[in-house]
Amino acid sequence: MVIDAGSTPSGVKQAVAYIVSELRKDPEFDFYCLVDSVPLVNSLAQALRVAGIARPLQVFLEVGCEGGRTGCRTYEQCMDCTPRLTAGSELAHKSSSLCCVTY
Repeated sequence: MVIDAGSTPSGVKQAVAYIVSELRKDPEFDFYCLVDSVPLVNSLAQALRVAGIARPLQVFLEVGCEGGRTGCRTYEQCMDCTPRLTAGSELAHKSSSLCCVTY
């Protein structure tokens, strides 16, 4: 499943709803995802909060490169996302992942 900055709002909502439903159905469901934008971080945190999911979603900050297709592409984008990953109890920031895809 890919949710990125190019995803439509309805696509993001549908993907987040799927993740929340799986977390709710199966307490053993172990889900990790990459995040690369503040809107995505906020959407995930809000969906978990509204759904009353008690355990945090495990996330990696995806770090890309300037001109790349995925990940935070600038230092500023990384610095904007990082504090939001630890601001609440909904997300558990596990690490960062470097990914540089260009076309």
